[in-house]
Amino acid sequence: MQAFVAPDPAAGETAALMGIDAELEPLIADIDHGDWTGRALTDLQLSDPDGLARWLARPADGAPGGEALDAVAARIGPWLDRIATSNMMVLAITHPTVIRAVIASALKCPVEVALNIDIAPLSETLLSFNRRWRLQGLTAR
Repeated sequence: MQAFVAPDPAAGETAALMGIDAELEPLIADIDHGDWTGRALTDLQLSDPDGLARWLARPADGAPGGEALDAVAARIGPWLDRIATSNMMVLAITHPTVIRAVIASALKCPVEVALNIDIAPLSETLLSFNRRWRLQGLTAR
């Protein structure tokens, strides 16, 4: 099995707590939140209520100065292509938004549809590849 981890601290800490030695993979990094990186929603509600309202209405467009969800799906595509041809089991430790983009990209559905999928903390998303990607399950831990 090949294990990959997003370069973000939370993903690295999760891999370490699980005792998994994983290869750093920049393509599965969390979505770039742009101008809102590191800010709490409560802070945004006070400092940028209009921007927050726009984002809540169309979250797939991304935060101001940040990455749109279709851009995340586009950067995930080459990684999915690479692991599809590897013929080995792969474990990826990453973030809910990235997992939604992986599902959208793998199943060739609009990214907006993937926003309707709840990805619980420490959950498992199982995909398989045999000439095409299939979603086998979502499991909350």
